[in-house]
Order: sequence, then structure tokens, then C-alpha cells
Amino acid sequence: MGSMGKLEDFIDNIEKKEGNTGFDAEGVIRLFRQRVEDFYCRVEQDWLKSLIDSGKIHCTREGIAVTEESLGTYPMDEMVIKFFRFTIRLTPIGTILIGSPGRIDMTFEGKSRMLVLVDRRITCAAEQIVIRERFVDGQQADDEEEQAEVEEKPKPEYVWKYIDDPREYTYAVLDKESFQNLIVELVNGKELF
Repeated sequence: MGSMGKLEDFIDNIEKKEGNTGFDAEGVIRLFRQRVEDFYCRVEQDWLKSLIDSGKIHCTREGIAVTEESLGTYPMDEMVIKFFRFTIRLTPIGTILIGSPGRIDMTFEGKSRMLVLVDRRITCAAEQIVIRERFVDGQQADDEEEQAEVEEKPKPEYVWKYIDDPREYTYAVLDKESFQNLIVELVNGKELF
């Protein structure tokens, strides 16, 4: 049967184990759109509300296309924040990221800060990916306690954070004060990466 038969058997085995549910690209895009929209609403209706109401800041939306290998190209809104001659853009980047189901870049004149969706308990990238394997006498050991710990791990509660220190990839809470500080830092030329 040759190598084609082996591949077909391999695919059939995966299908039996994982079911024929497939990847719901539209569902992933829909969820990302909702998360970005919720974030934009927080920016407009809380974090910048008094400045928008006083006319000191103007927020608009512009349609853009986001392209991800596994999702294709899909439309999203980019938020544009303007005051005086300054324009800050909040650009959705995508959903298929290591350790995060969403990223928005906050940019000004070539400088940027990454805003990412991460579990509220995570403070740095090192906490996101943990690989545990135990070996005894050269053989991989089965440890029921470790398996139970993995199964009991709570579902992630995603919140928007920003990358505070790119050298350590630490995350800081994104709130009204930190969001406004990021704007000031970008306009004043402070950039960490």
C-alpha cells in the first residue's frame, strides 16, 4: 500500500480519537471580534470617556483586513485615537498565538506596545507554557498525581494585558491608568521594543 496508506491510517486514527468536529474558524473569528469590540468599548466608555466627552480626544474605527494562516483573511476594525497632531492606532493582529488567543498592537509613528489576551493569573510568558515529563531509569514515568493536577487546572479567564518588559516578557494589568500611561509613553518616545 506504500506510504499513502500509512498517512491515511494515521489520519483515520486521529479522526477516531478526536472526532470529526473540525476546526471552527468562523467561531474563532467571531470570538476574537467580540473580545476586540469589548476592549474598544472599555476604552471609549471608561478609560478615555471624559477626554472624549470634553472633545480632547477623538476615537474612530477603520476597517482593516487581518490575515492568519489557519483562518484566512477576515475583516476587523482598527481603533484610531486622535488628539492634536497625534494618532494612536489599536490594530488587531490575530488569534493564533502561543499562549494567547488574541493580540492588538498599540502604535504611534513606528513605535508599538503589544496588548495580549492572557489568563488573569499569568504575569509572564514563562508561566504560560509548562512541559512536565518525568523519567525513571530512562523510561517515561506515569504519575497519577501530576495527571490529576493537569486535569484540575481551572479554565483560563482571559483579560487584556500589555507586555511590560519585553526582555523578560512580563505582563502588566491593562486598566485606565496603565492604558493612558501607554499613550503618554508612546507619544513621548519611550519604547521598550
